Amino acid sequence: MKKTMLTAMTAISVMIAALTGCGGSGAAGTAAAPAEKTSEAPDAAEQSAPAAAEGKKVRVAIVQPMTHTSLDQIRDTIIANLTEDTDIEIVTQNANGDTAALTSILQNLKSEKTDIIVPIATSTASPLTRS
Repeated sequence: MKKTMLTAMTAISVMIAALTGCGGSGAAGTAAAPAEKTSEAPDAAEQSAPAAAEGKKVRVAIVQPMTHTSLDQIRDTIIANLTEDTDIEIVTQNANGDTAALTSILQNLKSEKTDIIVPIATSTASPLTRS
């Protein structure tokens, strides 16, 4: 269990480090669809002790502010690394460039008591640090 958590945290750290080099584009989102919510296969990259003790899956939410080639690639890489474990439920959310939708997505994930929220991009991570 500790090895699984360590693997998950390492994978997320690598993704965040990769994201640091991609920051600051200033381009506006151009997606037309409303906020997207999909579930992926469970993964073993992250598992918390409380969830494991109860025998339930750890819920990992990956949130991105808009559809963009580099953001999509980061999301897909995180999912690929997490889908090696069957104790993880992966949920992806996309605000499609809508700041209000992003705020709503983050609030909903917090109220649903999502175990781990992985923000992709600074605009997604900033609101999480304030609360």
